[in-house]
Amino acid sequence: MQKSSLIIPSTANSSIEPQTVVNASSTTNQDVDEDLEVLICDSFEVIPDKIELCQELNYPLLEEYDFRHDTDLKTLNIKLLPNTILRPYQEESLQKMFDEERARSGVIVLPCGAGKSLVGVAAACLTATLVREDDKITDLNFLIGPKLFEANWIELQNLGFIAKVHCGEIQCSMTPEFLLAYNNAANDVIKRRLSAINPNKFRICQYLIEYHEQRNDKIIVFCDDLFALQIYAQKLVKAIIYGEVSQSERILILQNFQRNPLINTIFISRVGDTSFDLPEANVIIQISSHGRSRRQEAQRLGRILRAKNTSTDENNAFFYSLVSQDTVEMRNQLKRKSFLIDQGYSYKIISEIVINENQFHFSTKDEQEQLLKIALAGPNQDEDKKIKKTSTTTASSRSKQPIHPLFRKYPR
Repeated sequence: MQKSSLIIPSTANSSIEPQTVVNASSTTNQDVDEDLEVLICDSFEVIPDKIELCQELNYPLLEEYDFRHDTDLKTLNIKLLPNTILRPYQEESLQKMFDEERARSGVIVLPCGAGKSLVGVAAACLTATLVREDDKITDLNFLIGPKLFEANWIELQNLGFIAKVHCGEIQCSMTPEFLLAYNNAANDVIKRRLSAINPNKFRICQYLIEYHEQRNDKIIVFCDDLFALQIYAQKLVKAIIYGEVSQSERILILQNFQRNPLINTIFISRVGDTSFDLPEANVIIQISSHGRSRRQEAQRLGRILRAKNTSTDENNAFFYSLVSQDTVEMRNQLKRKSFLIDQGYSYKIISEIVINENQFHFSTKDEQEQLLKIALAGPNQDEDKKIKKTSTTTASSRSKQPIHPLFRKYPR
């Protein structure tokens, strides 16, 4: 028999003798209870390469843990503090996991800001953004288990547990010179860059930043193209975080963003898609993204989903996705927003924002032509390659990088 390692509950090889089949109508509740009392739970081995076959046959293997009767492991005498109160959906997710006094292996799905960390501590379970662009998402069923619970995002929003977000897709027309260069570019990196630093998109981004800063909002601007990210941040004189920024400078920038009323906008590459906890942020502006990734769209929205102190009767968070017309960004955005639409969100399509162009950057032909030359002369590398190339840099050399000039003025 081929050796394997997966152990699942069963009655195989138990000492129970086969019972004579009786008529269901003659079976009483007492008979059933007596049968359950003598039922013995054994285990047997399953050949590993047959696990996926069970999944394909829609006969999944479920892993359960009889923690009540475990005599081998010592009970860890811990519990939540008395003043820690679980929200109703958190309790429901835990009930799905600890059903019939057995711990079931599986996935609990909650949006960012809904208290996944507390559920994880209470249950010691896995939580995730359950979306991928490949078919490997189905592997979770036999690697971990089925989806035990998934919260309704809009329901949590209406109850005030997460922010009430207004989602907008702003379609920015390309200038004739940029559109011509885009159509003639053979390199996809250059095409993405031209889409990102489209002068019309730049001015709309600047307008949104100024508008929300006047409201004292906290703004995160995401851009996947490192070259474009640096142009935006330098031209608008804003702090920037990307792969090469040292850890000490990142901490300084984030602390000022959270506490300093004069620092209300930061530019971040894809390194900020996860792990950044900025509950003060309530505005996201996305000027460049990673293809058609639905997961990235959900993760970026999650940066502003933490509940806000304002009333739930009005939008208290804003998510803007800026896309250049007549480019691949339009097609990618259709796919990217599909996951959030499935969660109940709606995108307001804005074909153009009417602004006073004279007060914003790149309003003249000369400025636009100069920007186009800079874009075409830039490196033919995307951010991923940049990060990999610099990953061999020593920690000592990273720490010597200068702090952004903005933060020399504002101490912690």
